[in-house]
Amino acid sequence: MLSFNAIFRFILISLLLFLAGCATQDKKSTMVASKSSAAAVKSWSVVLSISGGFAGWAKNISINSDGLLIINNLKTGRSIRKKMNNNELDVLSKLVLQQKKTHSEVKGKILTKSCADCFQYKLSIRWQNGQQLVILNDINLGQSPYKDIVRFLRKTMSQH
Repeated sequence: MLSFNAIFRFILISLLLFLAGCATQDKKSTMVASKSSAAAVKSWSVVLSISGGFAGWAKNISINSDGLLIINNLKTGRSIRKKMNNNELDVLSKLVLQQKKTHSEVKGKILTKSCADCFQYKLSIRWQNGQQLVILNDINLGQSPYKDIVRFLRKTMSQH
């Protein structure tokens, strides 16, 4: 049978090892958090859903800052998943940054108007500390500050 001192030493050593492991783990998780928050400043994602029109489209395109591009045709159930080329990704990154700056100007304005047989565009842009969601159509897209990014995404969708 083990003596009280042996059991006490075992518990004490186990406790010290446990606490040492926790301290090391906290330091590692702090370092990972610092790296991920620095990377998150440049991270973003964009989703454009297009519906309507005479043909009754139902498609969406999703792209993130890593260049992952996903296109879904909701009518046919077909999906494309690929990596975007660096030139296209650079152009889109600039458009996303431009929209981030425009966000305060557009906030609160209603950009939707009814439009029979027009395409409807639902644009969602997300980044680390915010997001934008806007619904447009063929009538009000031309005067919208989102026209360049919507046109870029629609062109990208048709090319892939």
